[in-house]
Amino acid sequence: MKGFTPGLLDRLMDEHSLPGIEQIKDLVARELEALLNTRAALPDALFDRFPLARASILNDGLLDFASFCLTSDEDRAAICASLKTAIETHAPRLKDVSAVLQPSSLR
Repeated sequence: MKGFTPGLLDRLMDEHSLPGIEQIKDLVARELEALLNTRAALPDALFDRFPLARASILNDGLLDFASFCLTSDEDRAAICASLKTAIETHAPRLKDVSAVLQPSSLR
């Protein structure tokens, strides 16, 4: 993976300068796990007036999906859009991000 840079915390804690492919996978998986297990505390509309803050740690995490209905096409689309946006914003090393909730997996 040419051009991969570990996250700041990993660079500060690790003595090795160049991570191997397995270490890179572990780093990305750990970052995604943290992101996907974090809930955004502020409403997204708040950031309309502060576009630079939208990509900051203030907006880190996902919407709370507890009130969403997985049988609703609209709610599934909103969940996928939220996942995609959060990953693109807070995990910029990942490219061509997509999220899909397949109906067959909802049974």
